[in-house]
Amino acid sequence: MTTIPPPYSGFSGTRCWVGEPAAYCENAGKPTPPCPTAQPTTEFLGAGLQGTPHCMDWSTVGVLHVSDDDIVPNAVYDVQAIDCECDFGDETNYSAPLTITTSRWGDLVRNCAVYPCGPPDGTVGIPGDVTAVLDKFKNLGPPAYNPAVIKSRADLDWNIPNRRVDISDVTFCLDAFRGFPYPPLPPAEWPGPNGCP
Repeated sequence: MTTIPPPYSGFSGTRCWVGEPAAYCENAGKPTPPCPTAQPTTEFLGAGLQGTPHCMDWSTVGVLHVSDDDIVPNAVYDVQAIDCECDFGDETNYSAPLTITTSRWGDLVRNCAVYPCGPPDGTVGIPGDVTAVLDKFKNLGPPAYNPAVIKSRADLDWNIPNRRVDISDVTFCLDAFRGFPYPPLPPAEWPGPNGCP
């Protein structure tokens, strides 16, 4: 976690490991396979973060959607790889970092007037973002069952994503449009990221 914004900036510099990948359904309400067969794209690979390494040949994975309570909006993360036979304490054993910046809270897409929707554009709007997550909740989009926004982006659950897109995700996006801060619940109900040991 390279640069985490306030009030979680104390987690900047924390290291986590990506956990074992698993298949998840792209259908808004169904988290795990078997997925509805009527969908052209039925599943995607996702993983969470953990405190210990998960050793495998990551080159066989392809696109992996990582989600966790330690991944917050407006943050910068550096992703590195290391061979499990190497000394984890020696920085020279790691690959060069791939820097990833998460989008603004509630910013899911650019423009959904055409398919596919563009990437996040730095703003949260009704015709773009809120409509996109609502369409995902209803499993709509061109072509049928191939929603314009992917589940891993539309699942705005403020803690550990539940791999579903439900009405609370729509509400969170609408709250972000209204200017409510992240997380949508007070610190007494969710103190923020837990960090990795």
